Amino acid sequence: MFVYSLYVSFSESVIVNITKFIVDQVNLSVFESNVPQSLEVWFTFPSFWVTGYYELDVSAPDFHIYGTGPFNITFNNVTLYSKGNFSTTKRNSLNMTDLSFLININSTNVNLENILGGGESGSDFNNALSDLLPTIINNYQIKISEFVKEYAIPLIDICLRFFSVPDLIMFIKEFAY
Repeated sequence: MFVYSLYVSFSESVIVNITKFIVDQVNLSVFESNVPQSLEVWFTFPSFWVTGYYELDVSAPDFHIYGTGPFNITFNNVTLYSKGNFSTTKRNSLNMTDLSFLININSTNVNLENILGGGESGSDFNNALSDLLPTIINNYQIKISEFVKEYAIPLIDICLRFFSVPDLIMFIKEFAY
């Protein structure tokens, strides 16, 4: 009988430089009476990073991965395609009905301080994770999208309540040019 255990905790995490991005393309599909049906946006994030603290303890029959300490993960040349679908409410504001996105991460640089006790083993682990993380995220982006959608749509709907349809169209036009 094999015994496996997994404990992962991230705390005090901060995303830095996420507000610096390039809008590559914006497509707005409009219904009759200037009511948006969908909004598609392509973004490029040259670089952003996540910092914080981690605790990790993974045990399996033939290996043990462990560590506690500060972490820093840098994401480089990230492209994001996002599409939101909308309907209108009786008050002439928008309601998001669906959200999807695709993400492509070119490279990452992972530094989990004290992983595997630090030293050469820790450095090798960080290098391997740096190489694998873009592939892992890119391969699981549909699951990630579903998870994000569950929490993002209610938050976006709260923001959309404060925009009339003409206000939102004007905002998109100004933002896109």
